[in-house]
Amino acid sequence: MDRASDARADRSTALAVEAQIRAMNHDQATKGLIAGAVVKGHAIGEAMWARRDSMFVVDRIKVRNQRRWRFAVDGSPRLLTRGNTLTGIAVPDRKIIVHRHQIHGHDDDPYGSGIGQSLYWPAWMKRVTLAAWVQAVERYADPMKVATYDGNMEEKTQDQLLRKLMGLVRGGAMVLPRSVEVALHKAEAGDYEPLLRYLDEMITIAILGETLTTSAGDHGARALGDVHNEIRTLLAKADADLICQTFNETMVRWIVDANALPIKAGYPQVWRDFSEPEDLNQLSQRDERLAQMGFRPTAKYIAETYGGDRVDTQAPPPAEAAPPDPAFAEAAATAAAIATQRVPEVLTARLIDATADARRQLIERVREVVMAATSYDDLAVRLLEALPGLDVTALGEIMTEAMATADLIGRSAVLAEGADDGDS
Repeated sequence: MDRASDARADRSTALAVEAQIRAMNHDQATKGLIAGAVVKGHAIGEAMWARRDSMFVVDRIKVRNQRRWRFAVDGSPRLLTRGNTLTGIAVPDRKIIVHRHQIHGHDDDPYGSGIGQSLYWPAWMKRVTLAAWVQAVERYADPMKVATYDGNMEEKTQDQLLRKLMGLVRGGAMVLPRSVEVALHKAEAGDYEPLLRYLDEMITIAILGETLTTSAGDHGARALGDVHNEIRTLLAKADADLICQTFNETMVRWIVDANALPIKAGYPQVWRDFSEPEDLNQLSQRDERLAQMGFRPTAKYIAETYGGDRVDTQAPPPAEAAPPDPAFAEAAATAAAIATQRVPEVLTARLIDATADARRQLIERVREVVMAATSYDDLAVRLLEALPGLDVTALGEIMTEAMATADLIGRSAVLAEGADDGDS
């Protein structure tokens, strides 16, 4: 999740939206919307809203069947019902997410254009060819039985001979006169496999953009495989960019607007990271070469790059601290005690200075409400109306930091006092 700016309002809004996205079925909805839109041109997702912790949240996104939806002239979705099966009925705002995919490069068609338009004829031809191949295999799998005889044979006898030949498929044996000879003739069924392989490659190219992953054969080139893998990654990135754009224009804005979250520079943006982790073996080889050149990595770099808890064995041992001079021990203790007593005063002064701007804005706003009131009753009403609009976020964050600092200083003083008592 990218925030619009480093402003406090944009940071807090980005964190709130990111928390909702992590809590919902974002990956499942993304998979369903991409699969439907890429093939058919558009996909429909329904945002299921809920109320949680005084906020409106998108609990989950349900992918709906495209057949139940139509689009108006302005592109808004309409739901087909039993009472209206032609144009459909309107749906509430912030409810339906429409993800579209275009292969023609224009946005004139609200139904989109998916790769299914390119896949229709290859898929249809493959189905017809496969059916013809199955029929040919069924017909020509066994050789045809042909019986020949000498002289004339009665029609009744011919029928008996034919029945015996047909029964040879099941029984596999028969008795015939010496004058009758039976021969097996095998016919060619035709080679349908090249056509089916060609159709498979057309479908694979339309979907994956390459054919090596499905028809590599017994031999393959690694360089060619790397190129095809890059094409696959580019297609995945393109689909991810489209679905993220759809979510940013719909779900992200809806969450911010429904909860009246503060924004300063703009709405946050959701995106998918396709960066691959670096190869640690290559990094270690590079660091080893740098070490041979005389450059030594820092402990922080080692911990961030390779992880784990490691100790620098080549670092010099820390020097032992010299014992304190007894003559200055009492003076140092007295100065520390005086500094500890002055901590509340210093913190209070800093807190007053840090909250001056925020307090001045609140006081000015209240003064405007008081001066605009015509009576005490009117003043009470105006104060209640102005209360939701008073922004105390900045003041609250400063107070929170100050209280946390005071708490830590107090705990430190208590621990130090306990240690002194134990030493005595």
